Amino acid sequence: MVRREILPYIRELRRQFPAVLILGPRQCGKTTLAKEFLTGEYFDLEKPSDRQVFEGDIELAFRQLREPLIFDEAQTLPELFPVLRALIDEKRKKNGRYILLGSVNPALVRSISESLAGRVGIIELTPFLYREASKGRVSLERFWLRGGYPDAVKQRKETAWQRWMDNDVLTLVERKSNRLFLIDVIHYLLPKLHLLLKHNKSLMILFCGAEIFFQALM
Repeated sequence: MVRREILPYIRELRRQFPAVLILGPRQCGKTTLAKEFLTGEYFDLEKPSDRQVFEGDIELAFRQLREPLIFDEAQTLPELFPVLRALIDEKRKKNGRYILLGSVNPALVRSISESLAGRVGIIELTPFLYREASKGRVSLERFWLRGGYPDAVKQRKETAWQRWMDNDVLTLVERKSNRLFLIDVIHYLLPKLHLLLKHNKSLMILFCGAEIFFQALM
């Protein structure tokens, strides 16, 4: 397990703020970091069994749980943020109570700015830095070509990495295009995009590395 260099700073923010928001593109390692290196009860708000805990009386659910709490994909439950604000203000001097994980998303940033301004420390997690990846015996060439995403750099065989990249790019495009109401168009374009990326490695790398930009558009 690679220890992320940003971890000490996250712990500093926990000591300073009641809540900490860790932003980053999908697949960059937010969930692994939270589960392996941060203390707190973990909830994945895209997992039905976890989400249903908070779908009724959110405040009651919070009061029945023991802090600290970690919420993954926090942007999927915007009703969470006003309740967090009220609970934080009840014990304003108590820090390190909540950790929120989310993709770079204007809706999430807007919810944070409206409800948790002054109450949350925000930090962005990137894919692996080379100093981090090299601890796992990843060569500079492999790191350069694959962009630092944990699931990409750990693939030792070129064919395995190619399959991972193909599928990640296609699911990314499908997800973003559906949100932009291009559902009909995407089924026509996806095979052509797949063929283009398959035979142009440089374009594939640039496209995958642009996930932060796609997230920002949403």
